[in-house]
Amino acid sequence: MNQGGDGYEFNEAQNGQISGLAGAMSFVGLLLLVSGVIEVVVGLVAMFGPTPGQGFGALAQGILNLLLGSWTRKAAGAFDQIVKTQGNDIDNLMAALGELSRVYHLQRVLVLVSVVVALGALAVGALAVLFVKATAP
Repeated sequence: MNQGGDGYEFNEAQNGQISGLAGAMSFVGLLLLVSGVIEVVVGLVAMFGPTPGQGFGALAQGILNLLLGSWTRKAAGAFDQIVKTQGNDIDNLMAALGELSRVYHLQRVLVLVSVVVALGALAVGALAVLFVKATAP
């Protein structure tokens, strides 16, 4: 770890790790964007087809993938700037962490919603079983 003239600088080995991470994140972000576009198109086509309700899931997943892909690519770009610039490593690191925070905040919300929906479905199922048993002769 070297202290540069204008600010903190990561060393070559650290820059190598950061560069590898940035490349992987950029690739994953691109795949998320491409799949997001495809899913949005599929969702829109299905929504205007014979069974409109079937497109909603694909459309929602496509929008989520577009968000995640965009944020992942922005974080990758900020990580890449750590390697390519001098004197701004901490600012670039903080920008990358800010974009990653968006990804994980969204994922946290989605996981919590999934758990609540699953528990609700479990409760409804349990009540249905109890109701059927209670009304059975």
